[in-house]
Amino acid sequence: MQTLIASSAARLVALSALAVVELALAVRSLASWGYTVHRLGYSDFGQYYLWSRIGLHAGWNHLYDLSVQRQEWQALGGVASIMWWPIIEPPWIAWLVAPLALLPFPVAFALWMTLIATAFILALRLVVPGTGLVRWSYAVAALAAAPVIQALLLGQAVILVIAAVAAGWWLLRRGRELEAGLVLVLILAKPHLAVLLPVALLVAGYRRAFLVWLSGAVVLIVAMVIALGTDGLTAYLARLPDALAVARDWAPASLSFSQLIGGSLVARALQLVLALIVLRIIRVQRRRGPDLVVAVGLLGSMVLTPYVHVPDLAVVLLAAAIFLHANPTPRQRRVLAVLYLALVGILWTPDPYQLRLILGGLIVLLELALLGLLYLEAGHGRLQAQPDRVRIPA
Repeated sequence: MQTLIASSAARLVALSALAVVELALAVRSLASWGYTVHRLGYSDFGQYYLWSRIGLHAGWNHLYDLSVQRQEWQALGGVASIMWWPIIEPPWIAWLVAPLALLPFPVAFALWMTLIATAFILALRLVVPGTGLVRWSYAVAALAAAPVIQALLLGQAVILVIAAVAAGWWLLRRGRELEAGLVLVLILAKPHLAVLLPVALLVAGYRRAFLVWLSGAVVLIVAMVIALGTDGLTAYLARLPDALAVARDWAPASLSFSQLIGGSLVARALQLVLALIVLRIIRVQRRRGPDLVVAVGLLGSMVLTPYVHVPDLAVVLLAAAIFLHANPTPRQRRVLAVLYLALVGILWTPDPYQLRLILGGLIVLLELALLGLLYLEAGHGRLQAQPDRVRIPA
């Protein structure tokens, strides 16, 4: 018993040291393109703050007007204070941040980072498996992963998506589908990171959760159409392809399977086949409960999304953590271990694109390998008993 405790304590100390090193690497990486304590506007929250102020000052129908964006950017101090790139996201993040945009930026930044930290702690409490030192080791391991550290330092809205999925999964395990569907509406803050998850819920039989989510999504879409008006909506749709291209320029192509295979007709067909495979895994193994359904839905989404930034990979870590509750096989655990090491090592290089290209490709390969193992498992009809507290739809 004492040997086990000592081993767990040593693992916790090693992971804590790794987290400190990763934090230093992340700070250095972000500082290399201007994000320091003296230029907090270079965080992702700086963009959210800028977008909200555009809506508050010029009207939400001008949110995607480049000339208005530039005016507001210059009013905030321009390149000396804040970054600016064409807006690609729907207006929902800007609406969420709108109350904070009424405050001075330093105050708004502090409040937003408090929200992000709280959401992350909530996700850890809900998802991290084990007890005692083992549970603490998993929590620190999450902090030692480069995507998580970057997301936290930047104030990335991906943390809100992670918290929403974690809460939705927790509620599904307890049979509370209506609440789960309502919470999962928050994934629309960054919809490309969990695009398959609602469909996964429907395929797995969580119909009430899906219908609640769908109702919330329709309400937000209608509100978006009304707020943007004809001109704003036209501007958004017209600029969306260019904005997506800009987003891909900021994201190493090797982090996204969709970018790796290109945009040809054959590539689109391959994406469709992969989506169908993911949904078949979920359908066949739905009796393993929301652990497998949510984890596979997230993995499938990350494989099929059109672009992935490094902080977005925190969603992969969430999928892995949830999958640990599904009693993975030893082979699947080995794939998860290598995947974690790749996520940790994504910043271990002075040149951010040299090793990242290799590790990014490895991450995509491991995602596909895990899905492949699950597909083979589904083909053999392997099912495992779930804890009594997990509710499985009929």
